[in-house]
Amino acid sequence: MGGRPLPLSLRPVRHAAVLFSEAARNALFPAQSREAWAELLYPAAGAFGALVRARQPAGLVMDWQLEQDPAKVAQEWGALIAPPAGAPLLPRTEAALAAFEAAGGVLVRQNASSGWGTATSRPALAAALLGDLERRAGPAPIRVSGAADSQLHVVAHRAQSGPANATAVYLSNNFVWCNGEGPTVGQLPLPPPAESLVLTLTLPTTTAVRQATDVLGKVPLRFAKSEQEAGAWTVEVPRVEQFLAVLVEH
Repeated sequence: MGGRPLPLSLRPVRHAAVLFSEAARNALFPAQSREAWAELLYPAAGAFGALVRARQPAGLVMDWQLEQDPAKVAQEWGALIAPPAGAPLLPRTEAALAAFEAAGGVLVRQNASSGWGTATSRPALAAALLGDLERRAGPAPIRVSGAADSQLHVVAHRAQSGPANATAVYLSNNFVWCNGEGPTVGQLPLPPPAESLVLTLTLPTTTAVRQATDVLGKVPLRFAKSEQEAGAWTVEVPRVEQFLAVLVEH
């Protein structure tokens, strides 16, 4: 990439979004706040957290967005994680979910468990949800493996036009370095570097990676075509102290 800037026409890489129903929440609060937390708030927060911790593209879709244009949501997000059948969603939201599926979207219903509000139950629920999502919607187009004990955060964007097609992947090694203001600045220890990371991208089978670059260090990175997964390419990611930006041209 040399000294060239990042492409200007970047759009977020998307895979699965979590549905949150503001109308259902409002219908339950305040008289049935316990039910609202157990059946709507904790599951939505837990599902979103599971996607983020798995270093996959994650997003939120509000009920009114889904109801406004289910086909558009299906086009923008291939998969939608929704509360389990029987959750207190409004009939119009359930109808929009059916229209989302009819438009080709993959609907993943969460497990009907109240465990999302319990820290000890959350990891198993998250693992089951991610497994169900992959079985039904396929692997995420962007994944980062390695340093499993780190709280690495990954966000990716893809160029839609311009002289080069490219995917930009941004990695942040936890947010503990964000120490606030005043006398507490600099008092929290930095997390250990995240090492031995591998970035996997899923591209059309006719597309090949041409170059991968550490944008900040302006260093070329090693990449290879996966022999296990069609269309997948792997990039060796250098250690992440705090931030890293990788640009993959294809």
